[in-house]
Amino acid sequence: MVIRFCEFVLSTADTKNEKLTDACSVFIFTALSTLYAANSSVRPWKEVTLLLASCGSISVVRDMVKLFSEWPDISLRAKTEAYGKVMAHLLKRSPEVNDGVVLVKVLFQTRQDFDERLASRKSSQLQLLAAIAEKPAYVEALSEKLGESLEKRLLAAAVRYRNATKPRALATKEVILQRLDKIRSVSSADYSPGKALKRKRE
Repeated sequence: MVIRFCEFVLSTADTKNEKLTDACSVFIFTALSTLYAANSSVRPWKEVTLLLASCGSISVVRDMVKLFSEWPDISLRAKTEAYGKVMAHLLKRSPEVNDGVVLVKVLFQTRQDFDERLASRKSSQLQLLAAIAEKPAYVEALSEKLGESLEKRLLAAAVRYRNATKPRALATKEVILQRLDKIRSVSSADYSPGKALKRKRE
């Protein structure tokens, strides 16, 4: 019931105006704020957390980024589908780059954390890497933390995420167009003036 209420409040507010959406998200976050504390033994519903991260006001996003950076188990939680999406939305929407950098460094404790996400088939993990790739400060911070440049790998992950989440019809259309372009290029090469003249002589 609580989850449905939050979904209803945020979705209904969104159809009216941005200020109302922000006010509703602040109200929901404030009501649950104690559950987001680092020492809380109970955590908020993942669905509500995802709603706040993706639809909440910028002030809510700012507070969530700071609070999640203090969770002792957030690095492990972020490897799950739900929290991976939450972290991706928060990093992408965070108004304070420095706070986002702190969260990035908390999420990736070792090189294995990065490699596991890079090899993961979960869209949430690719979404997280794509969110990091969008902001140079995040890329620099993560590269520094793990001791090597990760820019190319992060950009590749961002491309994989876009391809994985692209509507099937659009993806199919692009594949067909690419094949047609290839056929045209091959045909143009085969029927170039020089080759045509050579065939005529033969």
